[in-house]
Amino acid sequence: MKKIFAFVMFAIIASGFAMAQTVEEQIIDFNKSKANGFVINIKGVDSKVAMNSVQNYFKEINFGKSKNASGFVVYQGQACPLIGDNKYDIYLTTIQKGKKKDLSSDIVMIVSYGYDNMISSSSDANTANSIKNFMSTKFPQAIEKYQLEEKIAQLKKDLEKANKEKAKNDKAMEKMKAAMEKSEKEHEALNKQIEEYTKSLQNHNLK
Repeated sequence: MKKIFAFVMFAIIASGFAMAQTVEEQIIDFNKSKANGFVINIKGVDSKVAMNSVQNYFKEINFGKSKNASGFVVYQGQACPLIGDNKYDIYLTTIQKGKKKDLSSDIVMIVSYGYDNMISSSSDANTANSIKNFMSTKFPQAIEKYQLEEKIAQLKKDLEKANKEKAKNDKAMEKMKAAMEKSEKEHEALNKQIEEYTKSLQNHNLK
């Protein structure tokens, strides 16, 4: 019952991620230089969850294979209609901040047209706004979905464990029931023998 309640509360809290969040532009250390990046902060999420969520989402929208380079996950030559009509190189990383109640993670995305032609509001305001809208709506939704999927998977594992424990207990109950039935039969047989020997004893009354 406690796990069900915890799951319901988790779902209520997680639903808050679906709301659009603010995306800022920051200068990011990138490949021994500096680059304009787009940053969204998600509260209550560690960097691993943030990264796995976004990568799962990218897989769902048919992004190609990624590679790791200089602390970033790199997707090269990706079509993303939610950003624009071009193909983009996308550099993704996450930065964890705080602990426990203050836990949050920055999701950092650097986007270029290729050849280090990084996108910013000053270079391409329309595409920069599209990137911000993309990150502010899709990333929180992706995190919510990932967390719900992980929670459901854990509950399924718990259910499987509970089913195994129940089967074990049922088997023990069956053994106990069989033992009790055997004991009752032995009890009945002994009582019957006592009655028979008692009758025989009465027939041997010497008076």
